[in-house]
Parts: sequence; C-alpha cells; structure tokens
Amino acid sequence: MAQLAGSDALIIDLRDCPGGTTEMINFLASYFFEGEPRVLMNRHIRPTGERVQSKTLAKVPGKRIPETALYILVGPKTVSAGESFAYTMQQWGRAKIVGETTAGAGYNNVLIPLGQGMVFSISYGRPEHPRSGKGWQVVGVQPDIAVATDDALEAAHKAALQKIGIKPSTVEFEQEVRTLERAWLDAYEQNDAVAMERILADEFAITFGNGRRQTKAEVLESVKARENSAAPPSKFSTEEVEARIEGETVVLTGRLSQRSERRGEPITMQFSYTDTYARRDGRWQVVSSRLSRL
Repeated sequence: MAQLAGSDALIIDLRDCPGGTTEMINFLASYFFEGEPRVLMNRHIRPTGERVQSKTLAKVPGKRIPETALYILVGPKTVSAGESFAYTMQQWGRAKIVGETTAGAGYNNVLIPLGQGMVFSISYGRPEHPRSGKGWQVVGVQPDIAVATDDALEAAHKAALQKIGIKPSTVEFEQEVRTLERAWLDAYEQNDAVAMERILADEFAITFGNGRRQTKAEVLESVKARENSAAPPSKFSTEEVEARIEGETVVLTGRLSQRSERRGEPITMQFSYTDTYARRDGRWQVVSSRLSRL
C-alpha cells in the first residue's frame, strides 16, 4: 500500500476472487477511509442471536488514501469475501463497482467433514451493511458500471481517467503516436521505403541542427539507395520522451541514440529531437522533425 499512496486512482481486480477472510477485508478497507473507525458490516449469528460488527482499523501501516478514486472489478467468479469488500465499499460510496453481477454467496458458513473427501456446508451468519440494511446473498453485488467481465478493466480505466481529469483520447493518442514513432525507426533500420511512405506526410520535412533540410522525397530517395547496401544497418532507440498534445496534434521530444559501425568499429551518436504528428481522417503521420547532434 505504501507504493500506491501517491496514486490519483486505483483499480482493484476481484473478478476471479474466490473468497478470503474478514480480517483481510477490514485491513484493506481501512486504507480507504479516515482514521475514525467505521462499521463495514453487521453479521447476525444465527446460533447465538448476537450481532458482530466488522470495523476499519484505528491504525494501519503507512498512509491512508481516503480521497483516492477507487474502482473494483467484479464478475460471476467474485465470491464471498470478494463480494463483501466490493459491497461495503460501494454502499459507503467509496468505490465504483465495474463488471457483471457477482456470485451472490453472502452467508457465513461452517464446513463439517463427512469423510471420503466430502464436506457439509451449514450457514450460520447473515451479513448486512449498516447503510443499506441488506446483504448480497443470492442477488449478488450489482455493478455501478455494467459491462462484460472481460471489458471491465478497460471501462474502469476510462472512468478513472475521466475522474482525475484526463481525457481517454489523450492517453490513446500518445500511445498511438509512440507506436508509430517506433515503426518509423524500424523503417529506417530496415531501409523500408514502403513503410516510410505511409508514415511520412506529403509535406514532411526534417531540419538538422546545421540548418540542412530534407523533404519527404529526399528521405525516401536516401532510404531506397540503402536497400541493397552491404553496410550493417543502424539501430535506433529513444529515451526521455515527453509528449505534448493539442487536439489531434502530438509533439514528441526526447533523445535519440543511433548505433552503427564505421570501418568495423561500433559508434554511437546521440541527438535531441522534436517530432510533430498530425491525425487526419483517423490516421497519424509525421509532418515535421528537428534533429540536433548532442
């Protein structure tokens, strides 16, 4: 939990959770509330008629995160304690539940061995949330964001981004452009003029630190000239890449390393670069590049 203390939002995946213990629920839930003890669940014990309360802990190791946005993924395989954690966090308004309705296994059971590998399960306790006055036996925990179980992570991710003020399209655009950047470098490494033709916009031009400028046609000509070259191809990698996004334009800045051979000896050159990408008709292309030797 210490590693998660600085998070703006968290997603907890309970889609395949078969159960657990009340102690673990109390411990984990304690991080998502303030320090004052809070009743998480009332349990009515049938044999004795008593009511047992589950509460958050007064003290936990590390920092509490009561303001962190929380999303819990659930589905038909979310059972027992997994349902209990999801339900109590939902009823207290502390988390959004994403996925499909859970199994509906809410009662506390005791298992009696019968021999030959068989056991007999007897329910002895019924949980009720202090706010709703209900549990989830049979009906299951109902999701706030109802989607197919397999789609729950993506749905929660988008909801979390919106909650903290980041448009999902912004993140997607950056990922798409970073992927295209790698494809562009691969085309250079493989002397692939066909791929390069698709990646570079018609108006593309690259400007070097000494003021020299190459158009798209000149770049393609130089790539084609190397197609049958016996020289070992250069290898490219990028570091410290940052993205700036404005609408459907993405500008990447960073450091480019070029590893090659000269007279049989390995050499490495480094450059600072600024590449501008534009999205037109759903397709990204590089429209300009600036490259300076470091």
